Amino acid sequence: FPGYDSLTKEMREKPAQLLLSINDSNGNLIRNVSKNATKGTGKIVWDLKHKSYNTITSRSGWRQMAGPFVTPGIYTATLYIQKDGNLEKIDGPVDFGVKLLREGVLKGASFDEYNSHASDLALVYKEYSKYYDTFSRLQSKLNLLDKALMLTESLSEEMFMELEKVKNQYLTMRDKYGTNPAKNEIGEWDKPTIGSRLSIASQGLSTFYGPTGMNKYNLEVAKKLVNEYKDDVESIHAIVEDLEEKIKNLKHPHISGSGIN
Repeated sequence: FPGYDSLTKEMREKPAQLLLSINDSNGNLIRNVSKNATKGTGKIVWDLKHKSYNTITSRSGWRQMAGPFVTPGIYTATLYIQKDGNLEKIDGPVDFGVKLLREGVLKGASFDEYNSHASDLALVYKEYSKYYDTFSRLQSKLNLLDKALMLTESLSEEMFMELEKVKNQYLTMRDKYGTNPAKNEIGEWDKPTIGSRLSIASQGLSTFYGPTGMNKYNLEVAKKLVNEYKDDVESIHAIVEDLEEKIKNLKHPHISGSGIN
């Protein structure tokens, strides 16, 4: 019997991983691709796409998505092995070229336009995702504060009224930037949202024909909406934080996820 410490160490051990790192000719990191290392020969494949700018989450089923296709040019690949926190280069960098298989029949946007649109879209999407995630988490916090009010050491009618007011502010903002829940119930079209605008803008990167005028227009509209959205999220976030502190002063049990302060 090797002992429990030895068994625990073995249970914590993770398999080694191969990591293929792709850079463009200017040294910009395009994508990291990984897979478990195995004995003998094997392969690791890059699908010619940029890294994703989707929100990283810990929820079950989340996986790393891919961004848009890269444009033709010279790229470099470097292969590493990762084990116990150590990253060791085992080959590369190796230069290789990416070329079009064939020219499209219809003349579309230039590669510079494509790359510019992709860069702008990534910036807007990442900024929107940050505020959307913050706003989405407020609903859970408000629900927890509702429960906390029932468990305080002293009853406060004022706090019940204030919490209800903030809940309504949250719902009003949700409906302003989202779709009408009553219309959703019966499947009726409401209005384009920031998410739908960005989705249309991203369709311009599905082929090298785009982005079209429609894709560019929706990106510009999304930019303006995101700036307005950011101001509103910061405002409601500050209101909820202030309310949380007031309810906390009424002394309730610990709220899950609220930290140690």
